[in-house]
Amino acid sequence: MSNKGVGIAFKLTALVLLLSILGVSIGILIVSLNVRDDVEATPAAPTYPTTVEPASTKAPPPPPPPTTTASAPLPPCTNAPPEDPKTDTPDVKTTEAPDTKTTTEEPMDPVDPVDPEEETKNIPEGEIIKEKDPRFNKFSEISNLYEKWMDVKVDPCNDFYHYVCGKGQKNGEQSPFDISQIKDNNVEAAMWQKDQKYWDEAPLPVKQIKWFRDKCHQDDSYTMKDRQDKIKEMLQQLLDMVETPVPFFKPHDAFVMDATALSKLAGYAKGQFGAFALLTTYVSQGYTDPDTSSIFVDQPLPIFIDSVYADDTYPDKKAELVGDISSTISTVARMLGVTLDADSLQKMSEGVVEFDKVISQTMQQDPIVRRQVARNNNPYTLADLNVQADQFEWVTYMQSALVLLGGKEQVVDGTWTAIIMEKDFTLDLLNNLIKTAKPESSELDKYRAEFHLEKKTLTGMLRKPIPDLGIKSAVCGQIAEALLPWPASRLYVDQDIPDVAARKDLKDNVAEIAKWIFFGFRSQLDQLNWMDKESKVGAFEKLDDLQLNVAYPDWVTDDAQLTAYYKDLDITEDDSFMNIVLKLTTYFRIQQAPNHFSVPHCSLWLYLLPETEETSRPSLESLTHGKYQPQLNSITFPEGILQEPFYSPDYPLATIFGGLGAISGHELTHGFDDEGVQWDGFGALKAWMSDDSQKSFNKMAQCVIDEYSSFCPFKPNECVNGANTQGENIADNGGIQAAYKALKAYESLNGADPRLPGFGSTFTSDQLFFLTFAQTWCDKEQDENHFVKQTISDVHSPALYRVLGTIQNFPAFKNAFNCPADTPYTPTKHCDLTALVLLLGILGVSIGILIVSLNVRDDVEATSAVPTYPTTVPPATTASAPLQPCAPPDDTKTTTEEPVDPVDPVDPEEETKNIPEGKIIKKGEPRFDKFSEISNLFEQWMDVKVDPCNDFYHYVCGKGQKNNAQSPFLISTLKDNQIENAMWQKDQAYWDAAPLPVKQINWFRQKCHSDDSYTVKDQQDKTKEMLQQYLGMVATPVPFFTPNVDFVMDATALSKLAGYAKGQFGAYALLTTYVSQGYTDPDTSSIFVDEPLPIFVASVYADNKYPLLKGSLVGDISSTITTAAQMLGMPNLDAKSLKKMSTDVVEFDKIISTTMKQDPIVRRQVDRNNNPHTLDDLNVKADQFDWVTYVKAALVLLGGKEEVVDGSWKVIIMEEDFTLKSLNELIKTTEPATVANYVFYKAFSKILSAVPDPPATPPKSSELDQYRAEFHLEKKTLTRMLRKPSDPDQKANGDQKCRAIAELVLPWPASRLYVDQGIPNPVDRKALKDNVAEIANWIFFGFRSQLDQLNWMDKDSKKGAFEKLDDLQLNIAYPDWVTDNDQLTAYYKDLDITVDDNFMNIVLKLNTYSRTQEVLPLVVPTPRDRGDFSSFIGITNAWYQPQLNSITFPEGILQEPFYSPDYPLATIFGGLGAISGHELTHGFDDEGVQWDGIGALKAWMSDDSQKSFNKMAQCVIDEYSSFCPFKPNECVNGANTQGENIADNGGIQAAYKALKAYESLNGADPRLPGFGSTFNSDQLFFLTFAQNASNHGLYECLQLPRRHSVHTDQTL
Repeated sequence: MSNKGVGIAFKLTALVLLLSILGVSIGILIVSLNVRDDVEATPAAPTYPTTVEPASTKAPPPPPPPTTTASAPLPPCTNAPPEDPKTDTPDVKTTEAPDTKTTTEEPMDPVDPVDPEEETKNIPEGEIIKEKDPRFNKFSEISNLYEKWMDVKVDPCNDFYHYVCGKGQKNGEQSPFDISQIKDNNVEAAMWQKDQKYWDEAPLPVKQIKWFRDKCHQDDSYTMKDRQDKIKEMLQQLLDMVETPVPFFKPHDAFVMDATALSKLAGYAKGQFGAFALLTTYVSQGYTDPDTSSIFVDQPLPIFIDSVYADDTYPDKKAELVGDISSTISTVARMLGVTLDADSLQKMSEGVVEFDKVISQTMQQDPIVRRQVARNNNPYTLADLNVQADQFEWVTYMQSALVLLGGKEQVVDGTWTAIIMEKDFTLDLLNNLIKTAKPESSELDKYRAEFHLEKKTLTGMLRKPIPDLGIKSAVCGQIAEALLPWPASRLYVDQDIPDVAARKDLKDNVAEIAKWIFFGFRSQLDQLNWMDKESKVGAFEKLDDLQLNVAYPDWVTDDAQLTAYYKDLDITEDDSFMNIVLKLTTYFRIQQAPNHFSVPHCSLWLYLLPETEETSRPSLESLTHGKYQPQLNSITFPEGILQEPFYSPDYPLATIFGGLGAISGHELTHGFDDEGVQWDGFGALKAWMSDDSQKSFNKMAQCVIDEYSSFCPFKPNECVNGANTQGENIADNGGIQAAYKALKAYESLNGADPRLPGFGSTFTSDQLFFLTFAQTWCDKEQDENHFVKQTISDVHSPALYRVLGTIQNFPAFKNAFNCPADTPYTPTKHCDLTALVLLLGILGVSIGILIVSLNVRDDVEATSAVPTYPTTVPPATTASAPLQPCAPPDDTKTTTEEPVDPVDPVDPEEETKNIPEGKIIKKGEPRFDKFSEISNLFEQWMDVKVDPCNDFYHYVCGKGQKNNAQSPFLISTLKDNQIENAMWQKDQAYWDAAPLPVKQINWFRQKCHSDDSYTVKDQQDKTKEMLQQYLGMVATPVPFFTPNVDFVMDATALSKLAGYAKGQFGAYALLTTYVSQGYTDPDTSSIFVDEPLPIFVASVYADNKYPLLKGSLVGDISSTITTAAQMLGMPNLDAKSLKKMSTDVVEFDKIISTTMKQDPIVRRQVDRNNNPHTLDDLNVKADQFDWVTYVKAALVLLGGKEEVVDGSWKVIIMEEDFTLKSLNELIKTTEPATVANYVFYKAFSKILSAVPDPPATPPKSSELDQYRAEFHLEKKTLTRMLRKPSDPDQKANGDQKCRAIAELVLPWPASRLYVDQGIPNPVDRKALKDNVAEIANWIFFGFRSQLDQLNWMDKDSKKGAFEKLDDLQLNIAYPDWVTDNDQLTAYYKDLDITVDDNFMNIVLKLNTYSRTQEVLPLVVPTPRDRGDFSSFIGITNAWYQPQLNSITFPEGILQEPFYSPDYPLATIFGGLGAISGHELTHGFDDEGVQWDGIGALKAWMSDDSQKSFNKMAQCVIDEYSSFCPFKPNECVNGANTQGENIADNGGIQAAYKALKAYESLNGADPRLPGFGSTFNSDQLFFLTFAQNASNHGLYECLQLPRRHSVHTDQTL
């Protein structure tokens, strides 16, 4: 893969992912007309006006277009000309789909052929890489590798393993592992052949490894006598140190040994010579503090393996074991010149074997039990150990074991602590065994353990590598690399990547690819509904601290640092091979550094022994290898793995992820299994998985055990050992699924690579992934004998079953190869590995650029076994007819343009690769009808003559636009209307049994529609009453009415005027005051005072409009005041004075409108408006008001409870500069009569509009309503909508309007009606909620990982985002409490509407109830309900509420055509998901990010992260600003539309990831029938996304007018 475009993609990734992070539930959402008003837009025509029909790229050239279409088509963001996707492609035969659109089986009329575009849907085939592409050669190599191995005559759905491996097995081809090993060997061979200049200039450690290798290969100064002399010297050294006679040598002497003597024997054996004698002691990093080292003492290590002591083995093996003991002691005795007594030697050797047998059979813990590390964290002081295990003197033992410290070990005393592992064995049983055994037995066991160990280490090391031992130069090099890995790594780097710049490129490229893997994993935990929150937090923290190591440690290429590392290694050029070996041995024991070596150093000396089955050489750490280290929480990708055939920057990503990714993922998942999970992010022993979560995991793991135990290829009782292999099998599953998710995450933002050339040209990206995965395990066939042997001893399943078992649990394979259900590789019933895979795969965050070495392959690789037939018989592919392709064969494999010889036709299976087409749903299947509806909808709208690559919008929408087809929004609206119409037509029995609030809403609707008891006089009398009520409350004359009287008004009078206007009647006069949840404590309520709300919108005061509109504005003020005066029975007002005063009010309003209105973008920064003030403080800062009086008046509906208000009360002042300073100064400098008239106008206007119109009375709506700011604010609220629907246009739909008002003002009784009508059955209600919640979980699953991709977001910011996601509230369909009569009645207990109330009284009671409920929480604390839906549920809508951190999916959206449980998932995610995702992402934008997980104002995005986001957002601004379809200067306003554009991107990408996550574990749905049968899942997704913008014209897809030009379609 070329990574040139990755950086650019990451910019959009960051934008999309940040804003889409709260889109965790978009997969089952869509927006209503309200939301559509916010998100929907039609694209601009590419090159023609809306009246011109888009020209098909296949049709004859159209007439010359009008001059208005002269501009070029919309260019891509790079401004490069669009490239014809079919240009320069190889001349290949197109595979055409059958006519699935045809509804009958009659043959097509030959004189009227079906248009090919109708059949293929005009969708081009995938692009094949071109020769001019710099990656062509590497793509060709991959294609050739497949061609060598694959047997495409095999059905991939029935035997995928042999489909991938069969041909190569027969021909003995080199596997990827073989190829990689050869490349590694070549680099290693070359790195030792440096010229002398290199060695002269090399740092000392590099020279030292060269000296070692050379002396290993050839050292004439080292003879066999030297070796024997040194061994004798070391044996004598041991005897002198322990000061204890050897019973073997003096069998007839009495032998006594106390605890001190035994401790010296065992201690010096370990400390000086590395022999684990009785106690297995070593130094390693501490369990709970990994930055310190601790001494560990483990269970005794027996001489021989456990199996030799089995009841059916030991009698036959005993003589051999005793002979081995005797032989070793005899060899030592000869070297020391001691003569042995044969009988005594035999007897004592038998005693040692019996002693060892006891240790082997009683003191070896079950390895599965040992995986629970915490049980072995048992610290003891040495003084305590002297009591617990008195057969040792522990201070003496430890000082002896640390003898190489050169005297420093003397500081050890009884206060020192050691970690005792398997304490029941190490302390109790061993101590008792020593106590009851003969002293010589335990002492002899010590010698045997020592010499048995040394036979493979010290003795082997000191052997001269002379020719008869078969050790060659290459082996000496391997030994050198194992013993001195960092000088060897320096050599490897210098040889393989000599250029410093190339080294940096490799590290950068690999790290960047790794980011895509990180991106795919964090979200997986959200899918684990059985893992509790605390466990998930622990996992997230561990991921946050993951250490990534790429290629090589930087310090090994620094001469000074490398030399400093080995400063204590004193090897010189003059040292003999023997001396070098001994110096290295001593160096290792002193330096004991477990962080550097993953295996005990002594085992590396196996290289010096002849290779046998028992001493096969392990793989080198420095070669093709990758590993996770749980005690470091690190993932390491050494340079040896980052090469072909597993990695090249020019390889297709699908092959890297399918092979390298899946195998490396296997190994990495072990770091998060039951053992690895015990370590935290810093490598400390700190289990974060709760017991309940672990139990759930274990329960699901049993499925894997049972599944693999059913694989029995030869005989019913010869099966894979599912229990023994469960860990490896789960890791296999984790590896492939994790790698696949990473690949899909990358492709979702970058697209897939072009197809391979030649043989591999027909394979899709998904197919390449699975082909590479299977090819990794290609090996020679395994006969029954080897199969049985492997199942007994190996913890890995045979290779064939590693492929079969893994793929059959992964439905993404079924999607990729279009396999039918219930083949061996696609069984309907299989283990649901969601939980298993995600738990174990969580640390597989970097698998996409890894592969395992021979060490890892030794861990994970196994040869295959045939499924059901002996290896001598080839797979019986002809036993049944192979699956035939559903389309004509494709000749893309042909490498020349010459026609195929007709007498030697190409096998169709070679052309189609024997891969069937996707399954089409069949008539009679449960979901067929719903699939058909979707297919028909596409057929109604799509114009497949349009090229989708050049004009996708008209490809999807063109036909429907021409034919005025019903859009999805219109269909949904009609369905909503049907339910709403029906729910009001309940029979009387329903209404009689309904709870009171449901009855009340019905009374309201009935009286709204028809109420003969309510007359015009009633309306006038009530309006007069309310006007008089207000005048009585304020006790201030109205200057409008008394223009010739001097008017004086103090702060108290003004405060009453404004306060009662708001409190009693809801008019925002001067101060915009309301009660809402607190900013920092959302469970309490606060009073907010905002900037003044003007009468008219700011646009009417623009310089070019105000002179024209001023007269109308003044007239509107005068008209309202005149009406109020008439209602009050006032005499005719003085026209001149009225006009002047009205003009003054307009001028006053103009100042407010033009100087006290904050920029909406600035207002998005909510924290700047969190300004609490006491009322006493406000009396000083804004002295034109008496704030206690104002607040009491504003809370008048509390019925006396407002009297508790005093100067200590706090309110939140928003826009302080305007609300306090500017407004206060304006009032101070304005005539009091003008200020009073302004407030009186506001109050009178509200009162006049509050009383609804009676029947047959035209509404009192002013023509200036369109200019009124308050009208814009409240036109959809109670105040405006409660007008009686009686004008001619309204009468036609009067009842419908009344119903809509009822649903608005009483949303919960209306919701109860909607639920009862839409889902009358409680069982169906639960099923809907459960189904939607399950889909929502898949959306949650796809989102958390996205944050990990944001390298510009710091750790603290990510933590805040994760916490917010953890606290997300999910609301589905309806609040449960609305279906409970008691709870619904209790909610509306203060609403006193009766059946006898007329319409006017009901309206006024609702007004009072609404305002009272707003302020009541100030004195009657009410717990906040984060499950609040906030709206009637019968709407096609969905919303995110940042101050609740909730996502709500009302019932109205969870219906066709946006949701049905029987719809294809791709259409749900592509339509409902993408549009809803748009709106949801706004909850995580610059405003929403200021609120935390419980809705408190608590910004978690750091300033640096926010700056980075803003910088990247500029790319989107620039991109959209380049869209200029008509004229170069008529472009989309990228700056103004950036928020919506980013949300559009976030919605579709988030939904797509959710779909892919679901399909990867559940498989894709079958294809649509009829017209849509040729569309795959991905195509359906994008078709549905585009179709949701479809309507009847280019710019007419919006049902509602836009008031702001923040959407792309409104800027042209």
